[in-house]
Amino acid sequence: MAIICTSCDDFLDAKPTKDIVTPNTEQALRALLDNAESLNRLPSISVLCSDEFITNDAGLRVYSSQWLRELYIWNPSPFGPDEFIADWSSPYQTIFTANVILEELPKIQGLSTEAFNDLKGSALFLRALSYYGLSQIFLPTYSELQSSDAKLVLRTSPNINQPINYVNGVEIYNQIFSDLEEAFELLPEVSQYPTRPVKNAVNALLARIYLSMEDYDNALTYANRTLSEDHMLMDYNEIPVRILPFQNFNSEVILYAELINYTFTAVLTSQVEPSLLASYATNDLRSKLFFTLRPNGFTNFTGNYTQIFRHFGGLAYNEVYLIAAEAEARVGSVNEGLNYLNQLLINRYESGWEPYQINNREELLNLVLAERRKELAFRGTRWSDLRRLNKDPRFQKTITRIVEGEEYRLEPNSPKYVIPIPPRELAFDAN
Repeated sequence: MAIICTSCDDFLDAKPTKDIVTPNTEQALRALLDNAESLNRLPSISVLCSDEFITNDAGLRVYSSQWLRELYIWNPSPFGPDEFIADWSSPYQTIFTANVILEELPKIQGLSTEAFNDLKGSALFLRALSYYGLSQIFLPTYSELQSSDAKLVLRTSPNINQPINYVNGVEIYNQIFSDLEEAFELLPEVSQYPTRPVKNAVNALLARIYLSMEDYDNALTYANRTLSEDHMLMDYNEIPVRILPFQNFNSEVILYAELINYTFTAVLTSQVEPSLLASYATNDLRSKLFFTLRPNGFTNFTGNYTQIFRHFGGLAYNEVYLIAAEAEARVGSVNEGLNYLNQLLINRYESGWEPYQINNREELLNLVLAERRKELAFRGTRWSDLRRLNKDPRFQKTITRIVEGEEYRLEPNSPKYVIPIPPRELAFDAN
């Protein structure tokens, strides 16, 4: 019988000891799926390890866990033997919940076809989204999977007594694509709740996935499909400058999700990386709306599409414009790519800004990548970008951080771009 472990630490632990509940009504399954605060969460290690912020020694000391401090300097063995890592456990809890939905759904009598399809499609989508989030942290890039022995746990059943099944990353991607293909056929066109997936969320997620795979033809296909639906970009000229200026369910949000919250995302000594901060022009409204200068002289990122200090990790139209622009610059039309970029940027600069006029593919690509870093700051996408861009000598970057007078470096294509599976999980799997 499928079970929900309402407070167990990790569903991969085959010995849960907490209360269990079996959802057996449409309302119960919907309530599980609508627990967005738990299910619509993606790993945030990607922010901690990338080049978007720095802190000082005092700031590092207030981090809630030693492993956060170790990852800040890219220690290849950052986790202690018993540490609970939400970036691993939270996606797998979502996967477990999705598997419960998928198993229990056919047993419920009297469901309308519409309700059945929506519940099943939502579960498939959330499972795919969670596996993709895990793949960007605990697996190498897609092009490296065939030659890598890196694996992830694949679960398609809620039976916690089944043996743990580690599979090659290619199988994880195959599962993601299979889930999304089926989800697209089942999900509705629209929903009144941005936390619930719809067909266009599938398109947007596929555009993001294919971009990370460097499959720019497919990235362009799904970006174009996403942008063909009715939507509206926010005009930042109309957004008042204040701390947390953006509504959480604004017009750009396709699917609302947050990054897992840790102290490093909130402490006042987390300083936006200086080169990122300096990249915004004076007439760039993002320089005013995204950042807050604190009394201690540190500048924090406060431009989340969450209306709180947690970082947005969902899918939004502004990201898709940048995917389309980059893909066009790489494999399509320079004019079309420039058009996508200008459509976005005219809503980001002060009124009177003159759109770019570019005829050179290389120049456009460089511009799109620069704008991508600025527009999607603290979204969790930068880590994936660094992983793929470092394969191209034109865009390779070494990241440096200084802690207690010692310099630490993350070199392009370093094995440190793959975070190890926490020992606690490996110990569970051996039992």
